[in-house]
Amino acid sequence: METAEWFVLAVLAGFATYDMKTKSIPVAAVAGFAAGVLIYGFYTGTDMMTMVTGVVPGAVVLLISFVTKESIGRGDGLVLC
Repeated sequence: METAEWFVLAVLAGFATYDMKTKSIPVAAVAGFAAGVLIYGFYTGTDMMTMVTGVVPGAVVLLISFVTKESIGRGDGLVLC
């Protein structure tokens, strides 16, 4: 794995740990991280379609969250996006 992938894994592990302890996810931190990932993607020349399809699993979880009245949390869907 590349350094960037290890960094993403560490941040996601941090979000998971925080979620398990508090049953919430800091949306501002997730948004900031997402912005950083997008900037990195543009900087490295990642194809736009690759980035868009990467959001699909999170969007599905967000949809399930809305349908089930948050049986699965919205924060989980946001992190997956």
